[in-house]
Amino acid sequence: MNNSFALRIINVSKKLISKFGSNIKLVEFQQGAFNPDTGKITKAPIEHDVRAHFANYDSSEVVKGLVDLDDVKVLLVADYQITKSWSLMMGSMVFEIINIKTTIVQDTTLLYELQCRSRTV
Repeated sequence: MNNSFALRIINVSKKLISKFGSNIKLVEFQQGAFNPDTGKITKAPIEHDVRAHFANYDSSEVVKGLVDLDDVKVLLVADYQITKSWSLMMGSMVFEIINIKTTIVQDTTLLYELQCRSRTV
């Protein structure tokens, strides 16, 4: 199947998010080396600088109980394969990923809509 339509949507999405979005860091944790002193495997953070669009949830979504009042919706182009084990950083604020919605067109992942919750560091 020709995915040129999906590629055009990705390009438009990148342009819009680049123009109207904010700078954030996506932080993934990859398994590191085994530490024989602690008996644990270290997790090495890898940071990715990206642009993303932040939005608030409307009151009807909060009332349904799946969204906390302070949760934020984050839209970003699917340049990475994000999981809920990743975190987002915007300035000094750190967000954990609660839920991930994926937009797929012609077998191509285009966008992620992340439900994120602020956490104290």
